[in-house]
Amino acid sequence: MAVPSGPHQLVVTYNGHHHLQVPFLVAPTQLIDVAAEPEETLQRKLAYASIGTAGVTAGAAVVFGVLSVIAFRRSRDLLFDEGVATQEDFEKYVAAVSAADDFRVGSGTTGGIALGLFVVGATLFAFDEPVAPSVGRAENAGRIWFRVGF
Repeated sequence: MAVPSGPHQLVVTYNGHHHLQVPFLVAPTQLIDVAAEPEETLQRKLAYASIGTAGVTAGAAVVFGVLSVIAFRRSRDLLFDEGVATQEDFEKYVAAVSAADDFRVGSGTTGGIALGLFVVGATLFAFDEPVAPSVGRAENAGRIWFRVGF
């Protein structure tokens, strides 16, 4: 863009990043490139961490679910295929049923935690707007304002 020669300040705002002010000087008929890389906000970093943790926790919920099915099938096999003729067989059956229940509860709990972490992370991400300085004040004269979005 064409700007008059002299000192200027480029202010870049970008969702989830701190606004960045880059001063530069333009000589008559000079073409310049101004590079600006704003830093992510803490809120954006926490959003990514929360969403990533939700993914790991959801993976754990799936593992617990699979273990629950395995333990349930083991209890079913003990009951119908092998039989529970002795006290020892009955104790194995009860232990397998208990394990299936424990893994099922673990799966539901970790799944709920994963969902909660995802909601928190998505909320942090969605409402992470930059706080840009006001454009209309006199101290902002001679600045170029860009708003970069997704």
